[in-house]
Amino acid sequence: MRPAIPVIKENPMWRNILSCLWLSALSLVGGAVWAAAAPVGHVTLAVGEASRVTGAGKREALKLGDPLQEQDRIITGSDALLMIVFIDQGRLALRPDTELVIRSYRVDPSGADTRLDFDLVRGTVRQISGQAARVQPERYRLNTPVAAIGVRGTDFLAKTGGRSVETYVHEGMIVLQPPASECMGAASGCIIWASQSAGNAGQYLQVLSGGQVQRASASSEDVERLFGIRVSMAHPKDTATQEAPGAKARTSDAVAHGGPDLMRPGTDAINIASIAAGVQPPGGGEGGGATGPLPTSLVWGRYSDPLQLPFTLAQSYAEASNGRHGTVGEISQYALWRANPRGQLDASVRGQADFQLAASEAFYQQGGTVLAMQMSDASLRADFDQARFATQFQLKGGQAPGILVNATGRINDEGLFLSLTPSQRLAGAFSLNAKEAGYFFNITGAQGQYQGITLWNAK
Repeated sequence: MRPAIPVIKENPMWRNILSCLWLSALSLVGGAVWAAAAPVGHVTLAVGEASRVTGAGKREALKLGDPLQEQDRIITGSDALLMIVFIDQGRLALRPDTELVIRSYRVDPSGADTRLDFDLVRGTVRQISGQAARVQPERYRLNTPVAAIGVRGTDFLAKTGGRSVETYVHEGMIVLQPPASECMGAASGCIIWASQSAGNAGQYLQVLSGGQVQRASASSEDVERLFGIRVSMAHPKDTATQEAPGAKARTSDAVAHGGPDLMRPGTDAINIASIAAGVQPPGGGEGGGATGPLPTSLVWGRYSDPLQLPFTLAQSYAEASNGRHGTVGEISQYALWRANPRGQLDASVRGQADFQLAASEAFYQQGGTVLAMQMSDASLRADFDQARFATQFQLKGGQAPGILVNATGRINDEGLFLSLTPSQRLAGAFSLNAKEAGYFFNITGAQGQYQGITLWNAK
């Protein structure tokens, strides 16, 4: 159930000091223009069915590593997750049932001709600004059928169904204005309907057609339910992000007792050495069969600007990405990196395969409290002939409520797999020879959220 949404009256006469000149992308002058256009970004995560329609009208499936150009219309299916990294390191994540057009993505070092324009026709996205938008935020626009979004920073979520647009800001600030068509030719500029910043923590904003603005309080669980995107587990101070030497060596006792209470209400810092107690090392699983060495073709890695992750199993960006490419993961937080990821599973991968848990980390969050969880009785089976997978595990941990998790779903020809329900999201990848596997999960429980990452070896 959505939280109650009180209506906030905003001053309709508040005028934007920025110009509302909206420049359209270059028009098509023959098909050769599109063929010769330089890529503005690449697909760095592709799970489920997704496609693009080029500016020349050609429709084609999207897969990991595909280049994208201006005027591409991107469409995700009901089970799809897509991440794009642009030429200035801007990141855009698309959720299922989303349609987005890259109207213009031009980055001019002089700043004179920088244009960053998107049309969000429907669905949900998360945008993390790249260098161009951070230097010249006035050159960025995300257009929706209801409102246009400008940035000052920024890391934000946006969702539209055509009759309203909902937003949540994780970093920086956004402003919402009338659609571009209503601002064209406005002599005194375009009014700002609303603004929202990360300072409005715990609040999301909705704008209806005509400019009616509504705000509502929202917990992290509400945000994930509304937008289908997990923003972060916690917000520790920068000083807590350094890994403590030997942290993993101190995990066994705490794991055996279910893990400590890692964050108390009102505390804004997490002790990384204590968080390491959430790691379930090889041989540490209770009934989970966690034996054998850690996988090497698949590793978890943090992005270069991580959101203060509690996971210690994840390596640094430099270590994980060396000779590998990202497969599945959470935008700007972490990814499962795979060696030689481009292409399909090896032709020799056939029949059924069972996997044993090599390592895992899991946490439960309720409000300001984060508890380490233990993963046990874990199993993973893949049927490569039927392109299906099934996994099951239990989560237990001290005062946190335990749960039994079951997930099934499809495996695509690149070895990526996904299970998606209204309360549960699980995505992963197999190594190309199907000897290793890994997946992450986000689960909405009755009172809180469960999050974890895993690594597996074939039996």
